[in-house]
Amino acid sequence: MIYTVIGGDERQARLTRLLLQDGHKVYTWGIGQNSANSIEDAVARAECVIWPLPMLTKAGAVNIIGEAFSPNEIVNVMRGDQIGIGGRIPLWLLEQAHDNGLTLIDYVNREDFAIANAVPTSLGKGV
Repeated sequence: MIYTVIGGDERQARLTRLLLQDGHKVYTWGIGQNSANSIEDAVARAECVIWPLPMLTKAGAVNIIGEAFSPNEIVNVMRGDQIGIGGRIPLWLLEQAHDNGLTLIDYVNREDFAIANAVPTSLGKGV
């Protein structure tokens, strides 16, 4: 599978390393080193686009290291055959993606994520 991992923090960087170790092709944007020419290029190459947690900053930009951009810039280049996943996806963005025939999944709302995140959260280290 081909992934694009966008922004976030050390969790996204670690996820990238794990995916690479499992033999997947991974493009990154906004984690530090960008492995594509542009965010559009990185997204276009992926089968699965992994957004950061939290997905957006308080200002509404995608949570990345580097130049800020709107989540619409990613949604506008995603295709219907791709899957997008992220954490704390705003309802308006989920609705926009749905209207464009896109699949966006908020992993924070998944029970398996909530269970795995319960202990770090209780220790002040979760989401």
